Formats: sequence, C-alpha cells, structure tokens
Amino acid sequence: MSSKQKAKTQRQNSPSPAQPSEEQIEPERRNTRATRRTRSGQSSGKAQAPDAAGHGGGSDSGGSKIELLEEGICKQENAAEKLEARVEAIMEVKQRSGRKAVFGGMRGAALDACLQQANLQLTATLQGIVLMRQQAAEMRQKEATLAMPPPDAPADSVRFSDTFITRIEPLVDAALAHLGLSQNFKPAELASFSEQEMAGEYNSFSLPHGQEAGATSAALLLHITAELVKFGVRLGDEECFNMVDARKSKMPLCFTVGTTSFRGSTGAAVVPAKVFIVSWELQLRVVFDWKTPAEMQTVDLLRLQATMVLLGTINMSYHPTMVVFTDGTSFAVYQLKGRAITVLHARGAGSSPSASDAMRHIAHYLSACSKDPQFMPEGQDAQVGPEVRDVLPAFIEIKEKLDEGPGPLVEQLDVDLMLPPHERIDAILQTLSTWQAAFASDDGEHSE
Repeated sequence: MSSKQKAKTQRQNSPSPAQPSEEQIEPERRNTRATRRTRSGQSSGKAQAPDAAGHGGGSDSGGSKIELLEEGICKQENAAEKLEARVEAIMEVKQRSGRKAVFGGMRGAALDACLQQANLQLTATLQGIVLMRQQAAEMRQKEATLAMPPPDAPADSVRFSDTFITRIEPLVDAALAHLGLSQNFKPAELASFSEQEMAGEYNSFSLPHGQEAGATSAALLLHITAELVKFGVRLGDEECFNMVDARKSKMPLCFTVGTTSFRGSTGAAVVPAKVFIVSWELQLRVVFDWKTPAEMQTVDLLRLQATMVLLGTINMSYHPTMVVFTDGTSFAVYQLKGRAITVLHARGAGSSPSASDAMRHIAHYLSACSKDPQFMPEGQDAQVGPEVRDVLPAFIEIKEKLDEGPGPLVEQLDVDLMLPPHERIDAILQTLSTWQAAFASDDGEHSE
C-alpha cells in the first residue's frame, strides 16, 4: 500500500469527535465562574467591549471563519454564565429554605425539575464550548499549514538515456549512498547451470550498419525471445512467463532520491504470464534495454544508466529484477546482490564469459523467480530460489527507503485539497505546472 493510500485509509478510519469528558468540561466550568465574578460589578445594560481576541465585539460579516467561531464561543460563554448563575441561585434558595424554597414561583418537585434542567443545559453548553475551541484550534493549524511555502520541485532531473557522464555521475552516486548501496560494482558469479541451460548456444544478432537500436527493436525482441526459449525459459506458457514490449507502453520507472528525480523506461520485460495487463510493470522479472554496438562499449555510461534502471525497477516492482543491456551480440547484466550491484559483461563469441554464458545466467535467474502474478516480497521465500531469496532483505529495505513518505508533491497536493472549493482547482493546477516545468527538458538537454 502506498504512502498516500495509507494516509487516506487513516483518514477514513479516524473516529468521529467524541463528546468532551468531565475532565475537559471542568476547566470551562471554572472559567465561566471566574468570568462571571469578574463581570459581576459591571452594568448588565452595557455592551461588552471586545477583548484582544475579539470576544464580545460586534459581528463582522466579512470576518474569517475563525473569527465567527470565536464569536460563537463568546455567545456560548455568556449563555453558560447565565445558566451557572441560575443554578447557583436555585441551590442557594434550596439550601436556605429547604423544602419551603420558592424560586420564580416554583417550589417542590417543579423547582427540582427546573434545577435538573438548568444543570443539563449548562453541561451541554460547556460541552459545546469545548468542541468549538477544538474546532478553532484545528482551523488555526489548517491556516498555518496553508500559509507555509510550497515545497520546491526537484532541484535536479535525470533521464535514464542521458549521456552527460560528468553531470549524472555525482547524482547517481549520491542516490546509491543515500540508499546504502556500494558505488563499486562486483563481478557476477556464474551459477552451476542445468543440463538444458548448458545445452544451448547463443546465435548472435547483428544490427544493420548505421541503424539505431530502436529501429530494429521489434526484430531484436523476437530474437532474444527465441534464444531464451532455447535455454529452457518457458516464454508464452500460461503457467510461466511472457515477454512484453515495454516501448509500446512507455513503462514508467521513475523514482526520486532527495532532490533528484530519475525517470525513463526500458525496451522489454519478462513478466508472469498471468499478470494483469494494466499492472505488469509491478511484477518485473527481467528487463531488457536495447543498445547499439557503440553504446555497448561505453562501460562507465552503461554503469550509470543500469543503476538508474535497476533502482527504477526496485521502486516499481514487487519482485527483484535483473537488468540486461544488449545489442544482440554483447551483453551487460546487472543485479542487486546484498548491498552491492553485480555485473556480467559478455562481449560476444570467443569472450569469457561468452554471450551464451550471459543467456544461461539470465535463464538460470528466471528459473529462481516466482511465477505468481501477485507476488509480494514479504513472507514468500518458499516461492523463489536462492538467487532471489537471498536478495529479498536488501530489496525490501531499499524499496522502503525509496517509498519513504508521500513525497513533497503529494504533500503539497494534500495542502491544496484543504483550500475552499473555489480556490482548490487553481492551486492544484499551479502546483502541477510548477513540477511539470522541472520535467520538461528534452532527452538531449544535458548532452554534449
């Protein structure tokens, strides 16, 4: 459940205001008596001058809601004073005259009933004063909140496709440090592969000369899908996994760390076959990002881009995800391993590790992944193999850090919703336009 949903649930489950207790009423009772004694020497025919808070003054139709509420409190205090005086007068007559007491033409049972009714009215009035004071305090707090300056939009914004290393490297490294992750990648260790995984050999795919990865992404997607099947991955099996084209949906992998917003998408994803089509990005297992041969040579840039994609998958998906960059010949495979990120570089035929090793590495990881389309990381260790199980504690902790609090944008929108209806829409639109301006830069804005 998101932070915003939790806050909404808490508001829905909040109890309605309870009647004030006797402990809350008693201070008002004492205050009423003290005020009545202070005013006892003043002429009842004179209008009460307003005090510093505006009590007792004339009503200003243009006054704020708090001022009107305070006027109501003042009137209720006056009513309480009169009721208190009536109760005390009846009590004094009864104590002095006993059963023969007469007050306002009433005696006996009628006088007892009058005293009881006055006491009930006094208690109800004092309860009303307590509730009105609570409401006034809440309104003052609300006004103070609305008067606070809105939070700043993210100071920095980075796209996964940015290539300006000197700009994005300190931002990515700062995000890793904030999340408690090592900035130094570790070489991935190859597992003991199954016979089926070892039986396959990868057939390389070459992009036509001069073509960008996006131009042939559909063909590369089909090629990688067929190769994974060769290595034992049951793609298209309704009990296992499907490969989806993430470019068509512009899969969001956005996240924010501190004052830096990271955003982007990826090329394709392996997800459980039975996952809901509208929410498959919540159940990622492996994501593929299509690169050109030239891009696969930029190891330092790949490290930064892979870090952003990997953190994006942690923020979005409920299942640990493997990130694969490939041009169809070379592979760079990234995973979370404890508090570090591991990488496997396979540079085609004749290299060690080879492209076939990379495909075995991916297929072996998928064999350890849950096929549950509603997988949740807490308490489901039995569903996954050790390659996934061992990373769950760190995955959960990092995911919680990425999800800390509703975030400044949500907080500001919550404040906007507190405004009167005729001001609310303009305030929300202003907040959104301020934040959208921070994300309006083009992909190449920071490129050299």
